[in-house]
Amino acid sequence: MMNSNLRRLLPTIVLATSASGISVSFAGWMLGFVSPYIALAAALLAVAVGFVCALPFAKDFVELLNRARVIGIDQFNNLPSGRRTPVGGELATALVESQRRVLRMQRSMEERAITGEHVLDGLPEPLLVLDLSLRVVHANFAAEHAIGADINMRPLVEVIRSPELMDAVEAVMAGALSEAIADIEIKDNTTRSYRAIIARLANIGGGGEAAVIALQDLTAIRRLEAMRADFVANASHELRTPLANLIGFIETLEGPAKNDETARARFLGIMREQANRMARLVEDLLSLSRIEMDEYAPAGVTHDIETVIDSVIEQLEPMAQGQNISFQVDASGPFEAVSGEPDLLQQVFRNLLENAIKYGREGSSVQLKVVNENDGVRISIIDEGPGIPAEHIPRLTERFYRVDVARSRSLGGTGLGLAIVKHILNRCRGRLEVSSVVGRGSIFTVHIPFSDEED
Repeated sequence: MMNSNLRRLLPTIVLATSASGISVSFAGWMLGFVSPYIALAAALLAVAVGFVCALPFAKDFVELLNRARVIGIDQFNNLPSGRRTPVGGELATALVESQRRVLRMQRSMEERAITGEHVLDGLPEPLLVLDLSLRVVHANFAAEHAIGADINMRPLVEVIRSPELMDAVEAVMAGALSEAIADIEIKDNTTRSYRAIIARLANIGGGGEAAVIALQDLTAIRRLEAMRADFVANASHELRTPLANLIGFIETLEGPAKNDETARARFLGIMREQANRMARLVEDLLSLSRIEMDEYAPAGVTHDIETVIDSVIEQLEPMAQGQNISFQVDASGPFEAVSGEPDLLQQVFRNLLENAIKYGREGSSVQLKVVNENDGVRISIIDEGPGIPAEHIPRLTERFYRVDVARSRSLGGTGLGLAIVKHILNRCRGRLEVSSVVGRGSIFTVHIPFSDEED
């Protein structure tokens, strides 16, 4: 079967060869060189010879045309078959060289695209690439982790439901802004805050990429801002009450009770109590600040945990006797060196034992159980107090958090003791566990790992 392209070329070949043969024959007949019959025969012979000579060129042209149309689509490195003529051979060689250049360019572009995707996927911040229709054409690994794994090739409005973000993206895409910022929240099991930075791409990519959205995680910053605001508010409140009491008593002593010896003695006692309360609060605030500053510093080492516990018990013995509370220590040693300087661990056990004494039932006992674990030492402090409702336990280590505010203040608590314990244990790579049964008491368990520091 004759190729369709070749069939289209044949009329042109026939016309060209016929025209040249007829022209020569006609000129010979007009000049009287040949008879009409010879002129006609010469014309027909010229047509036949021209057709036979032009046919290889036509076939080369058709085959090379077909091969040129698939450059960059079908890969070929061998020479095309259209090499019946010298010109066809040169064109075939040029086509192969062109194909190789196209393949190299394609390979280079694919490698660059893959490298670009790898770079995007390696970025720690979530990043989305949008096309002109505001559809996500690429999301890096961080974005899939933050938003979801099925967000590619989906409209942005379905991926992140935020009117503020959509308004900012549309403004950038319309050219009203070169860059826009929108604060958004992404809700899953938890709510996370992000700052979205939207920028339009200067040159639209081959895949239709038109804009990029970088998401900066502000959750920790927002949480710290809220904690700082709460801390300032709570600290101000805790200091305001004793200060107001002191100012009121001072004004009373300077005024109506100026010459009242009985009132003066009573008021001075109350003022001393309020001043001591402020002093304890300031001391705990400074202690907590120092511990937080050094939270990631080396914790040091304690070689004899039993001596630390015995020292704290000895210091608190008078306080315990005032409540008619006894200590019962069960230490199944010997114990290896643990993480944490002795002064830090003394502060941990002092705060926990003070709470056990303050909230323990008069005439009861406080038990301390010290046992070895696979990777450290476990110290359990068991009291016989009123217990803690389960809903309060997760918040016990928050600053200024109290289960019973009035009772805590009456007992001289600042609401910072367990927060100090938590930060010290963080520095020691330890942890605190709390369990309690209302009406029966509480168990505060401290896990301290063995030290890996050298002397």
